[in-house]
Amino acid sequence: MKLKYFVACFFLVLTGCSESKNEGKNEPTDHKKTFTSDSLHFTISYPANWEVKEKESKVGILEPYKDSTDKFQENIVVWVEEMPLAISDSLYAKATLAELRIKNPTLTIQSFPSKKFGDHTFSYFEFDLPGDDRNYKVIGYTTVKDRRGYNFSCTYEASASGDYKTSFESIVSTFKPLP
Repeated sequence: MKLKYFVACFFLVLTGCSESKNEGKNEPTDHKKTFTSDSLHFTISYPANWEVKEKESKVGILEPYKDSTDKFQENIVVWVEEMPLAISDSLYAKATLAELRIKNPTLTIQSFPSKKFGDHTFSYFEFDLPGDDRNYKVIGYTTVKDRRGYNFSCTYEASASGDYKTSFESIVSTFKPLP
């Protein structure tokens, strides 16, 4: 499982995505927009004032800067892993955590019981990611549909005010896999 992307995606968002496109639909509905990617096989809704950026096989959903002093866009990065065979959500989650721990042995990763959002069960974990001058909190969610593993890396500045976990879960709960 390509968990090296977890940290890579985080830095992708930190350094900014230069490419901004919506392969599929991006339609407003009740102060939300819906992003659809046929190539990544999913759809997800997000607040209308957030933006979507795609780069390679990853999608970033970014909150706008709050003001001129804000230096980090809280974000969700989504990527999909095609697997040679279908496996259970729990096995995928164990493999994901194992790879993350192997590639980042200094991280202290907390694993939590699975959460159900809509029709999907998500494995869930968190860790703190120290930066040069700021610290970040990363919340990870994974789920499996057939032979695809869907990964969600939700990152916010640890000192940020607001309940980002609730905001992230609200967005992740709108996820729908496509055939």
